[in-house]
Amino acid sequence: MIERDFKYRIFEIIPGALVIFIFLFLFAFTFISPIFVIYFIIIYDILWLFKVIYMEIHLVASWNKFKKTVAIDWFFKLKTEKNDSWKNVYHLILLPTLREPIEVIEASLLKLSNTFYDLSKMIIVLAGEGVEGEAFILKAKIIEKKYGSKFLKFIYTVHYLQEGEVQGKGSNCNYAGKYIKKVLDAEFPEIPYENIIVSNFDIDTIVHEQYFAHLSYLHLTINNPTRTSYQPIAIFNNNFWEATSTNRLVARGTTFWLLSDFMKKDKLFTFSSHSMNFKALVDVGFWNNDVVSEDSRIGLQCVNYYNGDYKVLPVYIPVSLDVVDEKNFIKSVINQYKQQRRWAYGMENFPYLMTEWLKNKKIPFNIKFYYIFNQLEGGITWATAPIVMFFFGFIPLIVVNITNLSQSIIVRNAPFILQTVMRIGMLGMIINAFISFLLLPKTKEKVKFYKYILLFGEWVLLPFITILLGSIPAIDAYMRLMIGKYMGFWVTPKSRK
Repeated sequence: MIERDFKYRIFEIIPGALVIFIFLFLFAFTFISPIFVIYFIIIYDILWLFKVIYMEIHLVASWNKFKKTVAIDWFFKLKTEKNDSWKNVYHLILLPTLREPIEVIEASLLKLSNTFYDLSKMIIVLAGEGVEGEAFILKAKIIEKKYGSKFLKFIYTVHYLQEGEVQGKGSNCNYAGKYIKKVLDAEFPEIPYENIIVSNFDIDTIVHEQYFAHLSYLHLTINNPTRTSYQPIAIFNNNFWEATSTNRLVARGTTFWLLSDFMKKDKLFTFSSHSMNFKALVDVGFWNNDVVSEDSRIGLQCVNYYNGDYKVLPVYIPVSLDVVDEKNFIKSVINQYKQQRRWAYGMENFPYLMTEWLKNKKIPFNIKFYYIFNQLEGGITWATAPIVMFFFGFIPLIVVNITNLSQSIIVRNAPFILQTVMRIGMLGMIINAFISFLLLPKTKEKVKFYKYILLFGEWVLLPFITILLGSIPAIDAYMRLMIGKYMGFWVTPKSRK
C-alpha cells in the first residue's frame, strides 16, 4: 500500500506545479515582455521541430522492422531452429475483465484458439471482479464450455476488492497472479517458473497468430529472459472503421508513439497489453494493487527489484485493440478524454521513482536518470507542448502589435518563422497519415473511396486533437494528483458492431 508521507506528497505535487508554472510564466511575460516570449516560442518551436524529425526517423525505421518481422513464419522458424527446446516454453494469458460484453471476451478467446502455437502449452486465465456478481460467472462458464478444452488449462478467478486496494486491473491481476501460482504449484509442479511467459492482455486484445511463437523464439534466444518484459506494438484496429475521426487520430498517435519509442530501448516502458516472465512476477510480488497504471508500474517494479538489471524488449509483432467508441460522437469524445486522462495518470509513477528508486543505491545512476527524466519530461511535454505552440505562439504577437512594439526585425518576421516551422512539421503529419493507411485493417465489405479521402483529410484536426484530447486530460490528471484527488481505474466501455 502506498505510504504518502510528506516527501511522497511533494513528488506528487511537482508535475502539476511545473505545468502551472510554465503557463503562468508564459502568460505573465506575454504582457511584461512579449518580445522575450516570442524569442522563447521561436526557439521552442525549432527545438520541437528537431524532435519531430528525430521521432519520424525512428518511426520509419521501426515501421520497416515491423514489416520484416510480421512477414516471418515464426512458428516454423521456432521449430526448425530451436529443435524441441520450444516445447518447454509455456504461455499464461491473463485476461482481466469487468462488465465486458461476452462478444468482446469471445473474440479474444477465438483468436487465441487459432494462434500458431501448441495450445497444450497455453493456460488461459479469465479474471473477473466480484462487483460484477453472477453475470461474470455466467459468462466465464459459457467461455469455459466453448474454449476451455482447447488449452492446457482454463481458469477463471473472481476478485473482491480489499481495503487499501484500487478497483481496477492492478488489484484484479494481483489477486489472479497469486491464485495462479497456487494452481501451478499444485497441478504443474514440473513446469519451472522460468519457462512460463505471462501475457497480461486487455480483454479486447486480438493477438497476432505469430505472437506467441515469436515470444518463445525470443525467450530461447536472448540472455537472461527472466529479466525481460516484452512490449508488442499496439494497433487499435478492432473497430477502426466504426470509430470517430477524433478517436481514430488519438489511437494512431498512440501506435506511432510506441513505434518511435521502440528504437529507443533505454526509454521504453511497459504499456497496456504486454508479456513478461512468471519468475519475475513472483519475485516482485505481482502487480501493485493500489495503483491505476499497473501496466507501466510492473516494469518499474522489476527494474527496482533487480537493481537496474531488467529491460523492456520491443516486439515487432502487433496486438490489436479497440478504438474508444460509443453510440454517438459526444459520448465517444468524452470516453476518449477519460481514457487519455487515465493514461496520463501514469505520472503517479514519478513519486514512486523518486522515493523507491532513490533509496536503492544499487541501481546505476544512468538508469535512474533515464527513467525519471523520461517520465517527467514526457509527461510535462504531453501536457504543455501543444498549448505552448498553438496558443502562446500567437498571443504575444497580438500584444506587440497593440503596444506598438512590432518594429523589431524578429517580431516582424516571427509569423513567417513560426509558419515555416509549422509547414516543415506538417511533413511529419503526412508521413504519419501515409503509414496510417498502411495499417488499415481489412474489411469484409468494400470501403468506399471517399472514406479513404476522409481518413487522409482528418489529419488536419491533429493540432486541435492534441490539445482537446492530449494536453487537457493530462493537465486534469496531474492536477488531481497534485491536490490529492486520486483517481480510480476507469474501464473503457467496449462494444462490437
